[in-house]
Formats: sequence, C-alpha cells, structure tokens
Amino acid sequence: MTVHYLADGDAGAEQSIDDMRGIVDKALKSPQVYVLARQIVQHVPAYDEDGELRALYDWVLRNIRFVKGVIGKQSLQTVDATLAMQTGQCTDLSTLMAALAMSIGYPVHFMAAATDPAAPDQFSHIYPEAQLRGEWIPMDAARENAAFGVPPSRLYRSQAFSILDSVGNMPRLGSTADDIASAITAAGQSAAEIIQAQNSPYLLAANGQYVVNPNYSGSTQPLLQASSQALGIPSLILLGLGAWLLYTVLKR
Repeated sequence: MTVHYLADGDAGAEQSIDDMRGIVDKALKSPQVYVLARQIVQHVPAYDEDGELRALYDWVLRNIRFVKGVIGKQSLQTVDATLAMQTGQCTDLSTLMAALAMSIGYPVHFMAAATDPAAPDQFSHIYPEAQLRGEWIPMDAARENAAFGVPPSRLYRSQAFSILDSVGNMPRLGSTADDIASAITAAGQSAAEIIQAQNSPYLLAANGQYVVNPNYSGSTQPLLQASSQALGIPSLILLGLGAWLLYTVLKR
C-alpha cells in the first residue's frame, strides 16, 4: 500500500491514474487475478460477454466492501491487498475491476468524475468502464445504490483515461528519438543518469510522459536513437574524431 500527498486539481487526478495504471499492470501478471476472473465467469455461457462483465461486477459488489480513503493523502493498495482485506476505496475497487475484466479480454479505461455538488469542477471519484461491442459500460461499484452499467447520478464533469493503448503499451508512450530527447530535457538529467536510475522498459519523465528506457535490453534501437539526440552534435563530432584516430592507429 502506498500513501502520499496528492497534488491539487486535475494534476492530482492524473497522478492517481498514473499510480493506478501501475497497479493494474502488476495485477495482470498475477496468477491470483487470472484464476479468479475465470472462476467468476465459469458459470456464464461461452460468448455471453454481457454475462461475463455482469458476473465480474456482481462479484466485486458482493465481496469487496467500500471504505473511504485516508484524509488529506492519496492511499492506494495493490489488487492482491484489496482481495486479501476485502475492502477498498473507489480507486482500489476500480483497479480490481479493471484487472479482472482485462484479464479475460475486455478493454477498460478509467473515468475521473466530479460528483460533489460542493465542488463541481473538481474530480472526486474514479470508476472503470469496460468496452463491449464498441460501447463503454460503467462498472462503478464504489458508491451507494451502485448498479451495473449505470454512471454516477450526479456527474458534473468527467474525463476518460486510458490504461493501455491499442498495442498493449502504457499510454502517452513515446518511442522516437525526439520523444526520448524531450523527456531527458524535461527530467533535467543526462541520458547516463536516467539509464542508471531504472532498468525497466519505460521511464516516467518529469513532464508526465512515458518514454522508452534507452538502457532496457528490449529497446536497443531507441538506445541508439536516444544517444544521438541526448549527446548532441558537438559530442557526436568528438566521438567521430575519436573513432577516426583509433582507426588510424590500428591501421598502422
């Protein structure tokens, strides 16, 4: 479980969504989630997609008790922790619902919603929507009188946030040399510092963009591209001169 201060306004909602993406990504690799989703829909006839999503929704609604979050801070727990404690706030129920649905093939995105009449411009609630035959179906189990396919009754403002893109990567993913160079600039670090900081496929730069990690073994091409961008023209000239001198020495 993570507890930290949350930024104000939309920035805080985006911060929560980023954290939730990581939780869902981890849950999709969990055998517990994979097995549970299949057990839940086992009684549903094959190819009954409405029935499968309803079964997942009903299971969460029956088995996970809603509780409010920590006052003054953002608290998020893993899907495994939510299943173990059988309680969670709206973000926790959302990550659980998303992981269950995505583990059996349903695209899901998160909806940030302003539902408080006292603050109609501020996002105060998050819930998931699953895609079914081209339409997005609300699966909000973290409110009173919740029902499958029904959004919050008071919805002053809302915004959808992707969890995965069309090819299964994190959203806002940059894979070109320009993307990587801009992320290095935004982070205020050199390429070497970023390389040393993480050994994962993607980096979250200071500008909020996910970019390919140039040090990751599965991204050798971006490494070459990023190096040319990050080092700059003067450094490339020096490297070229060094290579020429080495060739001259070896030739002798």
